[in-house]
Amino acid sequence: LGPNYIFMEDGLKVYLGHTRLPRLEHGVRGFNWPPFLPNLNVIEKAWQWMKEELKKIFYEDEDIRAAIQAEWDKVTMEEIRTRVKEMPTRCERLRNNGGKAIKSALW
Repeated sequence: LGPNYIFMEDGLKVYLGHTRLPRLEHGVRGFNWPPFLPNLNVIEKAWQWMKEELKKIFYEDEDIRAAIQAEWDKVTMEEIRTRVKEMPTRCERLRNNGGKAIKSALW
């Protein structure tokens, strides 16, 4: 990481203890993020896509790992970038509706 990087972690209590110390000791800046804000978290949406796809098919326990990897491999960087580019619009919509859940064609 370089001086312009900010490590984003949500505000869950688990991150407030010993796991935060190494980051602080190495001078990595953090960002104060609410503990539950899936509307603005691209990875949460990626997990949601995968869960929805996996629900369509029944897998034995030993097949779950391979199925998750196969779904993850389908997610392209372009899809992620497109959703990241939409963030300013999502932030505006959240601000205007008081932070309630929102949907768009992408999410």
